[in-house]
Amino acid sequence: MRCVFCQNAPLVLSPENEPLISQEEFFGFLKKRNGILEGVCITGGEPTLQYDLEDFIGKIRDSGDFAVKLDTNGLRPDILTKLISGGAVDMVAMDIKGDPDSYPRITGISPDKVAVIKESVSLLMDSGIEYEFRTTVYDGMLTDDGFEEIGKWLTGAGAYYLQYFRDSGACMTASLKAPSESDMTGYERILKKYIENVGIRG
Repeated sequence: MRCVFCQNAPLVLSPENEPLISQEEFFGFLKKRNGILEGVCITGGEPTLQYDLEDFIGKIRDSGDFAVKLDTNGLRPDILTKLISGGAVDMVAMDIKGDPDSYPRITGISPDKVAVIKESVSLLMDSGIEYEFRTTVYDGMLTDDGFEEIGKWLTGAGAYYLQYFRDSGACMTASLKAPSESDMTGYERILKKYIENVGIRG
């Protein structure tokens, strides 16, 4: 994806320039904090693009008593299915980039890929594991009707959070700004017609 609001643009545009951390260093860090940290969140970029993700999670499990949370954009329901059915993850947080019709504009994916996103949504809602959906909101991103469509789409979801866009200084689009508090609370009211547990973060 090439989400217009992405705060980690270098990971997408020039990953070869990002620092590398060896697995030896990472697992050394975990070993020192076994019994102190409760879990590990695997985020990105998009973790499900990594060929060795399942093996990596297995190594985390073997290194101590850590819960594992996965952050995903939902483009790989096949990988999600495998991880969930195998008990590899304890929780999944999936980013909802907008209502289905807005996905191509916001993320750059082709319209046919939206069906894959919908598949991941249905998978999580039927999975029985802990999950949440969340949307990063920037000013002018969607109309009230757009959030109405998200609400209809995610009706009955376990948890849904709106997050304020924050300019990290390394965003994909330089001209974006955060929505107003009144706009966010208005979107929250719309979504609560369809989803019981809706909150605002940040």
